[in-house]
Amino acid sequence: MFYSDPTLIKSSGDNTGFIFDAALVFHVGETFELNPREELLIIPCMPNDEGAWKQYRTIATEGRGILGKEETVLAVVVRNMWPRKCVTVNKGVSLAALMRAYGVGHDMSFMSESHLELMQEFLCKDC
Repeated sequence: MFYSDPTLIKSSGDNTGFIFDAALVFHVGETFELNPREELLIIPCMPNDEGAWKQYRTIATEGRGILGKEETVLAVVVRNMWPRKCVTVNKGVSLAALMRAYGVGHDMSFMSESHLELMQEFLCKDC
């Protein structure tokens, strides 16, 4: 669970959203271990309980111009690159600090709301 600090995060120029900054998104859950070669999908949350961090991607095609905008959710995959060493994810660590940690790799990506819902349904079946 990584949430933005509403007292530190900056609003966008038109005050309709927030500017994402990984240094101002913090882990608020319990401390845990990321096992060797294990991956963790992180969906950062916006301040004030506004849910997953949304981004808008412009959809364009060659020769046809802009078709519209697609709303997607920011996703970060963090992976422990160590072959035999666990990485501790402490409560209060920022997403930026976790991504900078020695032996930790990461990829930033986007997913649709429907993919996020499908993942939640799949994970809840295993609970």
